[in-house]
Amino acid sequence: MHEKSIAVKRMNYMPVTADPRGRSNPSEGYAALFATIVIWSTPSLFMYYLNRYYDPWAQNFYRYLVACIAIAPLVIFRIQRSGPRFDWHAVMICFLPCLPNVVHQVTQVMALSYMGPGVYTIFTRAVWFQPGWEAGHIALPGLFIAFTATFCWALYGILVKRPSAQLGSIRSFGLISSITSALLLPLTFAFGKIGTPLHAGAQVNLILIVSAVSCITLAHVLYYVAIREIGVALAQTLQLLCPAGAMGLSAWIYGERLSHAQIWSAAILLLGAFLAMRIKPIATTEAAENI
Repeated sequence: MHEKSIAVKRMNYMPVTADPRGRSNPSEGYAALFATIVIWSTPSLFMYYLNRYYDPWAQNFYRYLVACIAIAPLVIFRIQRSGPRFDWHAVMICFLPCLPNVVHQVTQVMALSYMGPGVYTIFTRAVWFQPGWEAGHIALPGLFIAFTATFCWALYGILVKRPSAQLGSIRSFGLISSITSALLLPLTFAFGKIGTPLHAGAQVNLILIVSAVSCITLAHVLYYVAIREIGVALAQTLQLLCPAGAMGLSAWIYGERLSHAQIWSAAILLLGAFLAMRIKPIATTEAAENI
């Protein structure tokens, strides 16, 4: 009887994983990741446009608030259908990745005040000192801000693996988007302009909503799936493909011009992504599990 009681307790404390089979699905992971790459070729373009109307604090707060509202119906559906409900354990494992996420979101918007969307996308992947898109050289504050955004994004990708595995991609992002919005709210009151949507205009607010639903809600859920299936290292490495799309779109929409050094750096990133794809998914997943 005592042994049976111990066995029941162990079963109750076993974490719920997103994949009940306990096996990764590389095909699903690659499909989710490549969809994420397509979507994440556009955020810098959206943010660069919104910078004209929103300060970094208000822009990120409202984008994450919209993302939180957009994912809420799916979260409610998943909870009612099956799976674990939110408790303090879920809040705590989701709170930690929210800290670097808040810093990343704010600093990446600030960085676009110093460089164009294409250059920023290359910079955050290659981390090279590159000439700016109009003003000769990027100022040192811009470099520091871009480095901070890059570091926090990498840290977020590592920390988010645990809640994604235990809660699933939809539940984990639902909770993370709620916490991130809550953290950004007092920062927006202190440093930003909370009433910006009232003065920005319908078209600008619509663009903010589209960017939030696509680049935050949809892309993050797909990214969590990719991390779970193929691992953190490979999921982040294949994001090296994003600058190609960002450069083309930025040149077309904003007329951004890139130097030969920047074009060569983008080519190196594409080569790096190709080499990363040659890594065996099983080995990559096992390595990521040990992080």
